[in-house]
Amino acid sequence: MPIDTNMQISAVARNAAQAYAAQATRSAESGGGIFSSMLQSEMTGAVGASAADTVASAEDKGMAMLLPLLISSLCGGSSGTSGAMMSLVALLQNRYKNTSSLQFSEIGSVMPWVQQQYSAAQQQTEQVQQAQTQTPAVAAQNDAEKSSRFAAAERLISSIGNRSAELYRAVVDQFNVENNARYQPRDGNTYCNIFQWDVTKAMGAEIPHHTNANTGAPTTPDDPDVRYMNANRTSDWLNSVGEKYGWYEVSAEQAQKLANQGHPAVTIWKNNSGGHGHCQVVVPSEDGGYDPVKGVAIAQAGRRLFNNAYITNVYSASLPEVQYFAHA
Repeated sequence: MPIDTNMQISAVARNAAQAYAAQATRSAESGGGIFSSMLQSEMTGAVGASAADTVASAEDKGMAMLLPLLISSLCGGSSGTSGAMMSLVALLQNRYKNTSSLQFSEIGSVMPWVQQQYSAAQQQTEQVQQAQTQTPAVAAQNDAEKSSRFAAAERLISSIGNRSAELYRAVVDQFNVENNARYQPRDGNTYCNIFQWDVTKAMGAEIPHHTNANTGAPTTPDDPDVRYMNANRTSDWLNSVGEKYGWYEVSAEQAQKLANQGHPAVTIWKNNSGGHGHCQVVVPSEDGGYDPVKGVAIAQAGRRLFNNAYITNVYSASLPEVQYFAHA
């Protein structure tokens, strides 16, 4: 049985993974040699075993050990990381070979997934290195993309046909927008579009951060015609080709109603004076209704970060210029 790469691991396993990931990232920043040594130490149980021992099942122990290693690669680990990953998979196979957990008893299904994740991580690292020669604004966007990869590695997801207010709320909550370093303002840059990108991608309705400048199609940073999206460009994209990718304009009340049913909805404001625009995620309201005085319930990154607020906490005079879009 192939590994379920979207499986929802327990909160205990996730917390154990996050705790180790933070330590791994700190060590990575202090030098590759230390990083590589620590990963080897993890496999012998000096670091990770103590965290993994707090996890009840063999499956969760495996995920608590494997996910941090994937994160460490995504954060740009040393060349020793690849060998460490393969060794860890072998260790899991030996340790849990008698377990009833299909994910780890059939190691043949795990290995290709790990290799795929590592290959993707290497590609992302190269792209970040290339971006360092680009403009400061583009480099700052790439820095935001690589600064926190854990949510992308194990995120909850939703998709058409699998929608509910509870799932939508959980998808948004996992990104921890108010505290996640990925979204914190720095060096004069804010990351509302990065947060919106992460959430809509997890909802199976991506509003892309990279588009082809000629077609508007979602693309990758290595596209020679790549355009890095900001809020103003996202407004243009939604109004020009958004419908092709499932996004259609709605009223504020409709946006809230759809979000309350678990459908992705967003706000977008284009700054026509040439300054920065802004974008948000419309989230299910606490009472399941729509209050025209408060406006839609939102989550956002930006100068201020909110996991659960109202649009009127952010806009005043420019509120009538805000557009609302929704997806199936």
